[in-house]
Amino acid sequence: MASDRIQNLKDILLDALAEGESETADFKREGYALDTERRKACFVKDILALNNSVQGPGRHCYIFIGVERDLQGGDQHTFVGVADHPDDASLQNLVGDWTRCPPPFNYIAFTHQGVSLGAYELKGGIHIPCVANKTVGNILCQGVVYVRHGSRNDVATPEEIHAIVERRKLWDPSQATTPPRAVEYNLSPAEEDLLIAASADAAKGEIHILKTDQTGPWVRTGRTNYIDENDPSIALIFLDALERLVDSGYARSESQRGTLFRLRGVGFQLGRQIREQRRVLREAAEVWDRTPKDEAVLNYIVQNSADSLKRGFSGDVLTTALRMSYEEINDSVDILKRLGYLDTDDRIGTTPYRFGEAYATVDGFLAARHVLGYDLSQDVRVVAAAIVSLDNAGGPALQETTRLTLARVYWAVKYLEREGLIEPHWGIGMAFSVRATAELRRYVSKCQK
Repeated sequence: MASDRIQNLKDILLDALAEGESETADFKREGYALDTERRKACFVKDILALNNSVQGPGRHCYIFIGVERDLQGGDQHTFVGVADHPDDASLQNLVGDWTRCPPPFNYIAFTHQGVSLGAYELKGGIHIPCVANKTVGNILCQGVVYVRHGSRNDVATPEEIHAIVERRKLWDPSQATTPPRAVEYNLSPAEEDLLIAASADAAKGEIHILKTDQTGPWVRTGRTNYIDENDPSIALIFLDALERLVDSGYARSESQRGTLFRLRGVGFQLGRQIREQRRVLREAAEVWDRTPKDEAVLNYIVQNSADSLKRGFSGDVLTTALRMSYEEINDSVDILKRLGYLDTDDRIGTTPYRFGEAYATVDGFLAARHVLGYDLSQDVRVVAAAIVSLDNAGGPALQETTRLTLARVYWAVKYLEREGLIEPHWGIGMAFSVRATAELRRYVSKCQK
């Protein structure tokens, strides 16, 4: 009943005041002013961050309006009150226009101690994480997942995004066995591919426009050339995609000649989140979106890279070894690259193949670790402990300490980097140095328990 709901809301308010601002509750002395784009963006960001932080059905998050909490930790809270409550339907329309899969929420007006107050009730749901569909300055970024950290709204880490997707099954048990709906970023596949490639460590956020007399202008980022000598339209597609990324504020030009572009901070965030979203979708689905021939290609590359730092395989090598046609090799490499298991060195003159050489990524090693002949997870623990004991080390020192081959050290380091536990400094070739971080120390401590 309505009276029970209001009483429950009052109890939640008092509990939240005692606890303070947190991942589940926020307090505003005054209501949201929604008269400018920036103020609307602040409101939408609060709604998204709290909704993505809901931990399960019935465990709602709240924004209380007309309340000033005692910042000294006492119980002298001030109930300022709300003179003019907003219209719930108008709020729903605003959030609906600014987001994809709008978060479920309600605005509730209620009275406490004779004072009229308001509360936004955020409910989570099967469509988390919810994201904005537009960017406003440095306040709100299209496609970026926001969560609450204490009293702050922050960009979600890859681990948090994974946890959010896993929480969907709490609202809908079928989500445990079927792939979750992908976060929609309102970007073309070419824009997504550019963001993912440019946000990788090897690319350093750089996107180049190159030109030859034969091909005209084309895009390159990291080791990937977006060009196909048999299909000139490919270069135009990615040139257009780069232009849209600049117009959307994800990248900027860094040369007067217009040949060098670099991702902005929001571009880095979005590229890494899209990459992580694809990985999360694969894991949450608990199925492999690969054919037996795709698996054969991945297994061959990983198995023959086990003792190599970064070995590349040409199309001719794969065709001969696996007895597959060049069309089958092209299709398998395309699929495995899109899944994040392979990277390619693309260049002109490799017809009939659409790539120069294919390399296994750390995700590829994890996906095909059964063919390695050793336990990759054990290598990760050994290398992590060695980094902590040495505090600051390079590949040779870690190799001597762990008694592992340099290749196995390299892949363990790449895994730890992928998980955000370390930030190696990569030098020329595969040379690197790495320092122990607080996160890595906690990881090692946890492994030793």
